[in-house]
Amino acid sequence: MRKVCISILGLLVLGIISPIVLAQADGKVCIVYFTGIGCPHCANADPVILEELPREYTDLVVIEYELYRERENPPVFQTYAFNYNLGLYVPLLLFNKGESMLGDGPILKDTRALIEGSKNECPLIDGSSADFNGLDINSLPGKPNIWAGERILIKAGEGATSNDLLRRLLMEENISNTLNGANIRSIDPIAIPLSGDEVIFDNAVEMEGWIFQWNGEWIKENNNSTENITGNTTKPNDENGAWFPYLPLLLVVILVVGVIYFIKRK
Repeated sequence: MRKVCISILGLLVLGIISPIVLAQADGKVCIVYFTGIGCPHCANADPVILEELPREYTDLVVIEYELYRERENPPVFQTYAFNYNLGLYVPLLLFNKGESMLGDGPILKDTRALIEGSKNECPLIDGSSADFNGLDINSLPGKPNIWAGERILIKAGEGATSNDLLRRLLMEENISNTLNGANIRSIDPIAIPLSGDEVIFDNAVEMEGWIFQWNGEWIKENNNSTENITGNTTKPNDENGAWFPYLPLLLVVILVVGVIYFIKRK
């Protein structure tokens, strides 16, 4: 009887833990892209890298630095170039320390193959890298735009918006649930300039240090009032709801204690 209980316990633990391990193993493809408004070669690459590919690949995250209009970004580019041995020209796509592409021709020709190859950690300015799920978005230097799907995060200043919230806004399917209870303010969407074009989103909200824009439905009303979402003064943080992913582990611990108690009683 004891062996049967232990076998059942093992199967239950495996069944609960395996999805967690698989979820943690799921990786994003994160790339850094340098461009400049007015650059003719960027005009060819921008729509593909910033619009087409994020829609085509749901796990793709593009951290974009525009260099000609944003004064904070050229120093960022120079530091990246030094640490990754890059040329100081645009458009330039950085995949990792061993892989980068300069010019619209190589970018348009080879980027899909790189994206489809495997997951890729975000290349950081100091030459290191970080998995997107652990990326400190607030600490990204300069003024990046972060593209994923039909969504964009725009760095608008210094702020303390939760990194967890920022990541979930880019990746979670239900934006309404993600924003519910967050400290945000509805604003008119801002046109995002590309070299030779611009991107206009359907919706936009402002939060501490960031603007989030997306296409699709607006936030659903909660209790017949959007005041529970917009205008909420509750400050989001990484601890809100942080215990939920560990609920299966808690259930495993309770189950183990129960089985041990049962075995000892026998």
